[in-house]
Amino acid sequence: MRTYVYNKITATVDGKVYSGLEDMMIKRSRLQGLAFSLPKGSTLKSELTSITKKMSDIVDAEVAAAVGGTLIPGRSGKGVVPDNLMYTIEQGKKKFTGVSETKAIKTIQDSAGKTTKANKIKTAGGSGVNLSTTKELFTGVNLETGELTSTDVSAGMPDLVEQLLAAKNNQSQLKKILSNPNSKTATALRKNFVMKSGDIRIPINDGNGGRTVSKISFKWRQINANKQAKIVIKEQTNNKGVTSVLFNIEFSEAYVRAAINKANKKVLMTLENKTKSFTDAINNANIVFSQKAIDALNNTNSSIVFEVDKGSARIGAGTITRKIAQSKKSQSPQQAFISGVALSALVRARLQQTMATAGEAFPPMLKNRTGRYIESIQVFPNYRKNMIMYTLNPVYRSLEKYGYIPDGQAIVAIRQVTQALYARQFNILRAT
Repeated sequence: MRTYVYNKITATVDGKVYSGLEDMMIKRSRLQGLAFSLPKGSTLKSELTSITKKMSDIVDAEVAAAVGGTLIPGRSGKGVVPDNLMYTIEQGKKKFTGVSETKAIKTIQDSAGKTTKANKIKTAGGSGVNLSTTKELFTGVNLETGELTSTDVSAGMPDLVEQLLAAKNNQSQLKKILSNPNSKTATALRKNFVMKSGDIRIPINDGNGGRTVSKISFKWRQINANKQAKIVIKEQTNNKGVTSVLFNIEFSEAYVRAAINKANKKVLMTLENKTKSFTDAINNANIVFSQKAIDALNNTNSSIVFEVDKGSARIGAGTITRKIAQSKKSQSPQQAFISGVALSALVRARLQQTMATAGEAFPPMLKNRTGRYIESIQVFPNYRKNMIMYTLNPVYRSLEKYGYIPDGQAIVAIRQVTQALYARQFNILRAT
């Protein structure tokens, strides 16, 4: 029996069956493959890449919520970044507990539920981290604020790279180098990767209709002691002749399989049902395909299923339907207005992407420390009057006396989102 070990969620809305995380992750993967295969600079490649990014934002956020955390926005240049910031709610407030990684891998299970085959895991995914350009590494999380902390490795990285290159074919020597307690840079690189591998959550369908989360862990002590945990050092030269040194830690299929089976002997947490929020997010995203993209998808063997309107396909539908052709006067899908709830979600997602989280706060820009500022923003569009009203928690306006402009960041995000959606300017006003 082949089982996808991410959570399968379905929901029926107005008689239609909407696909869940499993299906959407498969579709995302296939879309990514198709987009990658297309020639650079093509409009179709750009379109499919953009759609895949929107899908990924929704899928990743829902997976994080389903395993009991919130998504950490991806940030380059500081090594690997774990997927989720984990927390519990105590006395109505978030108490941060650490970070975790969510892995969507495939397994084969026998009739007793024992995993007999599993994908290997690459800590950094793909090729790995480019140590040649890395000056700073994430090495921990501040449990008071939920903020990732980092270590400056600019001084020691060149020397460490030389050591790793010299030992790239010797696993025991590589692990010895990284275990050196006197090397600040080696310690930082080790801590950075363990942030990803030390707490890996794998949503699993137990085969009986129940959904749980398997938690596996590869701490440095385990990595150092096990031959099936492999350090990979690669040199890569680009078309400009610049050579980079790539670093990764990989765990073999056998190692992952054994870890899953060991974890499954323990009490597993119940996977939180995120059906409604996931379905709402997918439906409100207003993601559309051009007719050219639809034709390309239909000409592949990818078996990607979407509901098809004239000139567009909306993500979220689990059935294929062909709608009656629209009149020439009808509004194009790209111009269709979305609800205030959907627009609010997009604005909050934009702020998650653009607001800084690290470093000291400095007027006029707020830092995203807890997410409360972002979560407080509500948007109320009046498209007929070309007006968009918004609200945010008034407590943040008390910061204006210190030089901060809380309204400014909200307005910029609203303008960026609406410009991308409708290619037009709206009057943006604070609701009273």
